[in-house]
Parts: sequence; structure tokens; C-alpha cells
Amino acid sequence: MDVGPNNVTVIATDASGNTSTCTAVVTVEDNIAPVIVCIGEPTPVTDTASASPGLPFGAAPTVVTSTIDVTDDFIITDLDVDVNISHTWVGDVIVTLESPSGTTVTIIDRPGDITSPPDGCDGDNIVATLDDEAATPVEDECAAGTPTINGSFIPNNPLSAFDGESTLGTWTMTVEDAFPAFDDGVFNSWALNYTHNVAAAPYDAILDGTTGTVTVNLADLLVSVDEACGYTVTTGGGAPIPGSITSLFGADNGGSAGGAVYFDVTVGPEDISVLDIDINTAETGAFTMEVYTIVGTYVGNEGNAGAWTLSANGTGTAMGLDVPSNAVLDVPVTLLAGTTYGMALVLDASHGHDYTNGDGTNQNYSNADVSLSLGAASNVPFDGSPFSPRVFNGTLHYEIGEPAATEVTFDCSQLGLNEVEITVTDDSGNTSTCTATVNVIDNTDPILVCMDATVELDENGMAEVTPDLFIDTANSFDACGITITAVDVTDVTCDDIGTAITVTVFASDASGNLASCTATLTVVDNLGPTLVGCPEDQTVDPGPLNLFYELPDYWALGGITFSDNCSEEGDITNFGQSPAAGTLLPDGTYTITLFAEDEYGNVGECTFILTIESILGKDDIALDNAIAMYPNPTDGQVTISNTSNIQLERAVIYDANGRLVQEVDLRGMATERTFNVSSLASGVYMVQIQSESAQTVKRLIRRQQSEPLMFLA
Repeated sequence: MDVGPNNVTVIATDASGNTSTCTAVVTVEDNIAPVIVCIGEPTPVTDTASASPGLPFGAAPTVVTSTIDVTDDFIITDLDVDVNISHTWVGDVIVTLESPSGTTVTIIDRPGDITSPPDGCDGDNIVATLDDEAATPVEDECAAGTPTINGSFIPNNPLSAFDGESTLGTWTMTVEDAFPAFDDGVFNSWALNYTHNVAAAPYDAILDGTTGTVTVNLADLLVSVDEACGYTVTTGGGAPIPGSITSLFGADNGGSAGGAVYFDVTVGPEDISVLDIDINTAETGAFTMEVYTIVGTYVGNEGNAGAWTLSANGTGTAMGLDVPSNAVLDVPVTLLAGTTYGMALVLDASHGHDYTNGDGTNQNYSNADVSLSLGAASNVPFDGSPFSPRVFNGTLHYEIGEPAATEVTFDCSQLGLNEVEITVTDDSGNTSTCTATVNVIDNTDPILVCMDATVELDENGMAEVTPDLFIDTANSFDACGITITAVDVTDVTCDDIGTAITVTVFASDASGNLASCTATLTVVDNLGPTLVGCPEDQTVDPGPLNLFYELPDYWALGGITFSDNCSEEGDITNFGQSPAAGTLLPDGTYTITLFAEDEYGNVGECTFILTIESILGKDDIALDNAIAMYPNPTDGQVTISNTSNIQLERAVIYDANGRLVQEVDLRGMATERTFNVSSLASGVYMVQIQSESAQTVKRLIRRQQSEPLMFLA
């Protein structure tokens, strides 16, 4: 709390009690940055690899191997060795380390400058202490017993020759004496100390099951903060940088109250957020202003109101002509880097813009952040009748960059480990940073709702069953999205028809959260039998003296077969034709349908065209031309007239269904014969008039007396 200048009153008192005072200024400074540790930040750990080979030393290099099991890079800090020798003269001890990838580093250590045995040591053993950090060589000492060399090779700087390499595998150490001819003994043991980073447990952030987001307070990502004074915890680029750009304030023209000005804003290399705008208006007092934007230029859009977006509303107090009147926006207007925007400023009904007529030299303004291209104005906003060029008088006040945040939000796209750089700033502005690790977790199972489904078998009597048939997409949900679906029944056949099958549907999201539901599967066969060998289109003659053609049974004629995806041939017992076999058909064109129905009620069919055409001989034609029948229509009596010399035998009358209803004997008639048809019902009849060698057919209409008269064409 005392950081900064402090006035201190100093009082000096002499032996007689006389005093004097003065004031000193003591400036307290805090220039020590906070010491911080982030959650999940790797922690340095020191480990040791060692071995006791007990191998011969001196005459030949001693090679030992060891596996150092670490998963990250490490730095060698020191190496301890213990060697027993049998000679009093000790040369350099050379240690070589080789990594699994073949990289080597060599350490040479001379325990002392030995040119001859020390005084008083003749015939005694020597203990030599290895210390490559000693300022001066360590003198050897006489000692009873076996000569030894032991100590540590401690590099002046940590050995980082293997930094960045894979450290898993077998490391090889070679230890040798530079003067093997003089020294021999036993290499007892070695110990290698090294440091490496061990990742700490991350901060677990659980996503909300509905929104798929989670917000974490940055202070919660710190393990510890060592700071004597106050501090704040943030992330991001620090405080935004303020900026502004001004056109001019020197109006020589003005628009009506409620009018608009238009201009273009081109953003530089970084996004900007416009916070407030100065304008020029001759009116005073409180005012409001609407800020509209459009991506692209304002040019050509002064009359296109639908193309503009209302981005903010500004309020302020107008100060009068050629004095900046500041309007504070209710929300920042964010303009993206490298983009040109059209901007329109619309004043309220009691204030008008004062602007300057453009002359080509006063229409463009720029700085490192943004540039302005001005512009136009209109008395009525977006009415398509702008005045141009008109230069907006004013200033855009903006910020570059985003404010430092005190919390961070994660979503489904960030599942797993995420690094967050955290800055701790004390009250004096000293900062420290560390990197926290946040593990974003989705542990919410999907909401899976099933619905029953029906599957149709294909022509092979099979069908694939897919999960999407049963998933009610309108009511199923997962905040991070369902990525995998499955169903426990994958295919069905004809054997499944008629049985309600219960299926289980499974769904998983990207984090492996599972959900399941059940539904009923119904298998149906909607395919009718396939008919092969259907007759071709054909033309037939009823034959001599035949008025009708009697349809044969085409199934009985043979050559027609059928197959079905699910029903065997013996299971198909309902098959036939339409019209039915035995139907009498007069001359004409007919569609004949052959059909077969499987055991599930599915009907398959084929069709062909049957043309019935009576072939008339010469006598038939002559008789047809000579015979007349009248009156037609008739209500009771009908007369047949014959102008030929062909002797007629009879007239046979058939109804529309081909049934014989009346026969008239015409033998012995002269040129005419009248007969009664009053017993016949009203309708159309076919009259077949026959001679011994020819025939003709006439149509007869029988009507009741009360029916209107119709004439046969």
C-alpha cells in the first residue's frame, strides 16, 4: 500500500533537547514479479540411473550399459564414479556417454597433477579425489589399503547434448584410463543424475450437457501465487490500444434534420472496435444517432435501405457548429482487419449533419490502423437522392485488440488438453506468465429417443437395417454431436415377416459417452411376384360365322412362369387373368392382364394387347352391303331388308354380354322380313344375319316407348 512516494518527517534532537525537522520523500518500489505456478505445468524432477558393474579397469576401456526409462528429454547434471586402482600414478579418467540414437558426449577428468608419488607415500597407496570444479588440483594423500579414485564429474554447465532426442532405450557408458599401461583396477560403480520434466495433472473442465460450453476462472488455474502486494490474473493480449481518426471540422454546407452522411472505412492489419463518434452539428442539446454498416462500399447503396445493418445507437450532447459533439455507442461496432465497410450515420429529427463539400483534396484520411473515403449525404436517409461529394466532419474513436480476460470459455471443439497462457500482474505492473493445462471433458451421455420402423424387403428377400431408421432426430440430442450410431440387428430376411422384432439402438459422442434405446422393427414384403413369358401383343379372328372371340385360359396354354422374393411357387395359389377365360369378346382392342398373388397379398402382373378382328370374305362384304335393318332404334318391331339375291337363313340376336337372347328364322323371306323384339330389355344388341356362305353383323338399339329417340350412326 506504500508503493510510490511517501513523505517522511525526520526530527533531530540534540543533548539539550533542541529539535529540528525536515521532510524526506521515500519512494517505495515493487520491482519483483510474482512467482506463480500453473495447474498442469511440467515440473522438473531429478532422477538417478546407476549400476555396479564390478568390471576390470585400466588395461582396456570398460563398457557398461543401462536403460534410462523416461518419456521426455532430460539434462545430465552430474556423474559419480568409483574406481579402485592398483598403481599410484593415476592418469585422466575418460567417460563417454552414447544415446540410443548414437549421439555421444565425452567427459575428461584429471584428479590431480601427479608427476611422482607424494612425499611420505613411497610404497603406500594413494587416494585421489575427482573434482573437475576445483580451482586447483586436489593433492593426493597417502592411505593404507587399496588405492581408490572416487568422486563426481560435475560439469560447469548442465550437459544438454541429448536435449531434444528420444531418451528411451539403452544408453552406453564407456570408462577408460588415459594411461592404461600404468593403472589397472576395478570399476566398482557409477551413478548418473539427470533432470527431466514431469507433466502435472491438468485442470478438468466439464462441459455443460446442454450448451456444450464451460467457463473457467483463470485464478482457478493457478496452483500458487507468491506476491506480497495485490495482483490480477488475466489472459490475452493485455489492454486494448486506443486510437482515433479525424476528417475535419470546418463545415461549409449542411443537411436537413434527421438526415444521413455516408462514407467508407477500410480497416488495416488488425480488427478495430468503434466505441464513440464525434460529429459536427449546428444544433445543440441532447441528440441520438443510428450507426449503419454494410460490407463493401456505400457507393450505389445510398437508396438501398435493406442492404444496411443497424450496428449501434449513439447518444450525446451537441455542442454547436464546428465543435466536436461526442456520441457514445451502446455497443462497440467491430470492423474486421483488411475489410472495407460502408458506414451511414443517421441523426434524430432535431439535429442535422454539417459537412464540407468535397473538392478531391479533402476526401481521404488515413493512419496506420484505418482509412476513410468520404463521402455523400442525403436529407432523407436511404432515399436514393444523395448529394456527392460531401465530406463527413468528425472523428471515429476506436480500440485495437481485445481486453485481457479474467476467464476463458471452452466448447466441444476443444475436447482434450488445452494450454492457456496466464499472466499475473501485480499492482506495480510487474508480470509473470505460466502455462496451465486444461482438460476439457464431455461426460454427458447423449439423449437418444427411438421410434418404431418398418423395413421393406428387396427383390432378394433381404433388407439392411440402419440405426437412422429408428432415431427420432427431433427429440434426440447431444451438445457435442452424436458421432457414432449402431443397431444390434443389421439385416432381416423373409423369415422375419410377421414377427415384431425388438431392436436396441446405440449412440456415442466424440468422447465415448453412450446412450441406447429400444424400438420395434416390422418386416414386410410389398413386392408382388414377377411374371415371365407373358404373351406378346396379338391379333385374332373369331372365325367363320363367329360373332365373338372366346378368350382362352392363357395360364393353361403354358409358357408363363412366376417367381417371388419370399413365396415359393407352391405358396402362390391365386393366379388368373382379366378378362376371365371364356369371356366372349366382339371385334375390338383389349388389354389382357395376367396376375399372380403371393401369400402376403402382393400382386404381380403382366399385360398384352389383344386385337379381335373378323376377316370378311367377298360374300360377307356383298351381304353386308345388301342388308339394312330399320327402324333402329326401335321400340318393338324391326325389319330386315335384303337387296341381294343371297338367300338368308337366320338372324341371331346377342346382348352386350354375348348371350343369345333371340333367334329369327329368315328362310324363305323375299326382300324383307319384320319381326318383334318387344320382349327385349332396353339396350344395345348385336344381330348376326347369316346365309349359307356368308354373314354380317348389325347393331340394334332397343328402346322403350317413353325413351327419347336415338339414331344409330
